[in-house]
Amino acid sequence: MFSHFLDESKDKEFLSDESNAQPTFHKSLLHQVGAPTNEAGLCVELANLYTEYQLHKAEKKFLNEKPEKVYAEAIEERKHQEVLLNKGEDFYHSAFVDNKIPYHIELVDVEKMKTSEGVKSVLHGVSHALLMFQLPTPKHSSGKKILHQVAVGQDKQDSSKSYFFDPNRKEVEVIGPCDEVYTEVANTIQQNASAHKKDMVVAIEIAPSLPPYSTHP
Repeated sequence: MFSHFLDESKDKEFLSDESNAQPTFHKSLLHQVGAPTNEAGLCVELANLYTEYQLHKAEKKFLNEKPEKVYAEAIEERKHQEVLLNKGEDFYHSAFVDNKIPYHIELVDVEKMKTSEGVKSVLHGVSHALLMFQLPTPKHSSGKKILHQVAVGQDKQDSSKSYFFDPNRKEVEVIGPCDEVYTEVANTIQQNASAHKKDMVVAIEIAPSLPPYSTHP
């Protein structure tokens, strides 16, 4: 089911958000490190790195680092994901794969996820999830279908709150009451999801989160 979503066209890529006229974290990061704005996007790498942080595997939130450090970590994650790909593993959800977190994948109606109620029905009580959906294809592109990935779940500092991480937003990280976060997720999908793709991929953790990193040997 998941492979069908990704492999039905060989022309799908993860590209930068150059079609988005608004300032975003991703654009700012590329600009600050001098990378081309049309460089292959880092949403999958960044979303998985952020999920690693929320899984307690990162002692320091990587977003607090200098842009060069964040970019370097994203590139290293890309190389690691390429290794997973070559091994036939699910590199799109490397945070779950690397930490041996059981998860299941659902195809969810995009229209359902355009409302906070719909987002809540899918994600309420979920510790960690990675959402992937198709973006509109820029007019000046070669017609390639563009996928985008974001992270949503329960905040590790306060499990009564939820988090939303999206590199294609200026405010890349949103943490707050879950209903408010679900509204942010719904608004993002409503504003950015392609009208030509009815489904989106949602990878959901089905096991409790790992204990804090410091408790491991």
